[in-house]
Amino acid sequence: MGKGIRSRWVRFLVIPLLTLIGLYALFVTFQFSLIADIREGLSEVNEEDALAYGEVLFNTRSCNGCHAIIPGKRHLGPNLFGISERASEAYIRESILLPNAVTLEGYKAGTMPEYGDILDEDQVDALVIYLSSLK
Repeated sequence: MGKGIRSRWVRFLVIPLLTLIGLYALFVTFQFSLIADIREGLSEVNEEDALAYGEVLFNTRSCNGCHAIIPGKRHLGPNLFGISERASEAYIRESILLPNAVTLEGYKAGTMPEYGDILDEDQVDALVIYLSSLK
């Protein structure tokens, strides 16, 4: 194989392949780190304390990545500060389990996953209790 062919082969096949392998390794490492952080956060709270458990779930299940709980902040999803004054517990539960049932104006449907497939009933209850406490 000539130098020119080998050089092109390395440039167009080997380098992109090594780049993809490196990115995949970073992704896997990040996922394991994220799972470890979630487990650590959940292990530090008593599940019987639904309010505290809900707060930990909110922060470890990435709810806080899309929803602010500070007045005036705007994120990908609606700001949940004072949600208890605007919505019932039933609405909050439905928004967690079936987020596309009602989409607020200005927000894109289909962005939030259906957490009924991700969280168990106790976790959903804890999140509803926590969100209902935000006044």
